[in-house]
Amino acid sequence: MIRLEPVIGALPAGFDDMRAEARTEGHTMLDTLAADWAAGKTRFDRSGEARFAAYVDENLAGMGGLTLDPSAPGALRMRRFYVSARFRRRGGCPAGACRASHRDRQCRSGQRALPGSARL
Repeated sequence: MIRLEPVIGALPAGFDDMRAEARTEGHTMLDTLAADWAAGKTRFDRSGEARFAAYVDENLAGMGGLTLDPSAPGALRMRRFYVSARFRRRGGCPAGACRASHRDRQCRSGQRALPGSARL
């Protein structure tokens, strides 16, 4: 079972291992997240934003966030999502983070998306 927890303050335990795994797969989004987080640039802390860590048992399985889209008022962006390879294809991470946020009603009703964006 996947347990979602908001990420507030510090990045969760296990983040550095997940970041290294992502890097070996050629993904740098967690490097960007770490740099932006340390600089206070993107903290997912504005009204309507959220950052979640997904756990299976006590293992960090994935992370993702929702930010306000500056180019489209009222729209959200899914940002810096990554699921560890051993937890993929189990379902629940991106959509689960959206459902668990206080923006649930907007996600289920098709919150405004930019052209070409996938619907949740």
